[in-house]
Amino acid sequence: MSASSEFIDYIFDLLKPLGPLSQRRMFGGHCVYRDGFPFAIIFDDTLYLKVDDENRDDFHAHGIHHSIQAFDKSPDMTISYYEVPADIMEDPEALCAWARTAFAVALRAKRPKKGKRKSAAGTSEKAK
Repeated sequence: MSASSEFIDYIFDLLKPLGPLSQRRMFGGHCVYRDGFPFAIIFDDTLYLKVDDENRDDFHAHGIHHSIQAFDKSPDMTISYYEVPADIMEDPEALCAWARTAFAVALRAKRPKKGKRKSAAGTSEKAK
């Protein structure tokens, strides 16, 4: 089941302090982007935020220990997005703080563009 448009609107309203956000359908839900970086997923009227080693303990401290399972057809496939704890969902300021941290995770996960690398002089050159 996908997220309802009312829930998506609700989440976008809560996250308004983060600045302009966009979304698109993905994984049977909706992926939320800031500046082109995916940092949240809305699935089944539940918000999930991107997680790495820097913020995983925050989720664990709230009893959240599992990543979302992507694709109903592949129960073994997980991605690094954890459900936002209920008490954080009820506190808009805390939710925005957690979302900012998830955005930082997305920035850290950014990969360099294919085909380009820095030379020793610091200029870009085509990878061989």
